[in-house]
Amino acid sequence: MTSSEPFKTPPGWYPDPSGWAAWRWWDGDAWTGYASTPPGPAPAAAAYTERRPGMVAGPSVHDMFADEQRSVPWAKRVAVAYPVLTVIGMVSNWSQSSKVRAEFDLLRTIFRSGSSPARNQQLLALSHQSSALAIIAQLLSLVSIPMTIVLLVWQFRSAKTAQLLRMSARLVPGLGVGGWFIPVVSLWFPYLAIRDCLPPRHPGRRVVLQMWLCYLGTRFAGLVTGVLILVGTPVALPIAAVDLALATGVMLFAIRSVQTIADTHGQLLYPSQPDHLPS
Repeated sequence: MTSSEPFKTPPGWYPDPSGWAAWRWWDGDAWTGYASTPPGPAPAAAAYTERRPGMVAGPSVHDMFADEQRSVPWAKRVAVAYPVLTVIGMVSNWSQSSKVRAEFDLLRTIFRSGSSPARNQQLLALSHQSSALAIIAQLLSLVSIPMTIVLLVWQFRSAKTAQLLRMSARLVPGLGVGGWFIPVVSLWFPYLAIRDCLPPRHPGRRVVLQMWLCYLGTRFAGLVTGVLILVGTPVALPIAAVDLALATGVMLFAIRSVQTIADTHGQLLYPSQPDHLPS
């Protein structure tokens, strides 16, 4: 295999032509710096362990990969639940739309004509009014908190495994996780962190991009849908359908991304036994 034959050989792990390692990543155009040796006694494992004189050794890449593997099924469950949470948010908005419109109309009347005891009492009654459906939807939305934690744990472990495998990344694992909570940069930091869990030019990076574009689409469509629902226009229905379709896309591409990252890390660490990865 030579760099003059990129159209003949797809990206993947192949025997290292230099003989330095057992396997080396071919990106479709040239050999990269990502290499692996089959698992074995201490020498093979030590090659993937961060050790410095005078410092306590950190977890080996094998240990981190095992942690990542344990997070994979939970991350997939979070992906499956994403469209469900999208529907719950829509139901909550719809159940509260008439109340919000009534409050807005009353506030507009008070602003124009002044307040009165009757109007103040009516406004107070509206503020305490809440349908049973809205309460149920709000309680179910609390599930998003542990789901977010599960997602962040998987992302950190995957990014840490990639870091120990010497994959180049624009963000350290901790910043990739924190990027979800930083205004503005949250639009692309998490994407970079997840994408860089894969080697350069890996076909799985395209799947990660598709997942992220669908996610950004749900954020925009969800905002528009929420406003249209509160306004009470029937235009909200087709926009809500688009939002749900994008959320379904997030689910499908996220499941593929999680599995692709886990498979790629496993192929690098255990190239001689791809079907016998640690659980």
